[in-house]
Amino acid sequence: MTSDTTTTLGAALSEAAHRWGDAPFILHGDAVTSYAELEHASRRAAAGLMRLGLEPGDRIGLLAPNRIEWLILFFAAG
Repeated sequence: MTSDTTTTLGAALSEAAHRWGDAPFILHGDAVTSYAELEHASRRAAAGLMRLGLEPGDRIGLLAPNRIEWLILFFAAG
């Protein structure tokens, strides 16, 4: 990761996905999600939020149990 303090969560994930690609990022249940898979899913979720009319600076809320979808949305909104 860069030492730039203005790096966004999405940029940090993109850099990690570029560096470590198919390496495991997280184990959830019996499934493993790689850095690249998490970045791809987060980008898709971010695009979906923008299609709904959300813009940078808007706030969203999430009430959900600890699941991979929570993490996807966390990076999508960051």
